[in-house]
Amino acid sequence: MKKYARIEIGSVVELFETDGDITKMFHPSIVWVDCTAVAGCAVGWTYSGGEFAAPIPAAEPNPNDTIQAHIDEIERATLTNRGAREGWIALILQQATAAGKTQTDLLDPVTGNPYFRKLVEIDTQIRALRSQLK
Repeated sequence: MKKYARIEIGSVVELFETDGDITKMFHPSIVWVDCTAVAGCAVGWTYSGGEFAAPIPAAEPNPNDTIQAHIDEIERATLTNRGAREGWIALILQQATAAGKTQTDLLDPVTGNPYFRKLVEIDTQIRALRSQLK
């Protein structure tokens, strides 16, 4: 029994085994290549210049890239960047100080500024992620 690989745009997309004449089994526009002697040939392999090749394994993701991507996602989701957040925190603290309040007052869940609490929470989350960068 022979094993054939169906090729589309330089890639193995299907395998088929038969004792029959493959050229009589399918439409001539379908490209089948005998891969019986190619050990391990599988869907996802490439075929070019009469040669089959296994796919190149994907590189392991860099943990720093993953963490930085998460930081970037948080910053995009808050529609601001670190400098703007720090500026807002400083402004809110300045206004609170002028009003006789402390940072503790601002963080108080009952009387505090919810926007300030959220900014501090986001900044704390980002600092924790940045500390994981190597």
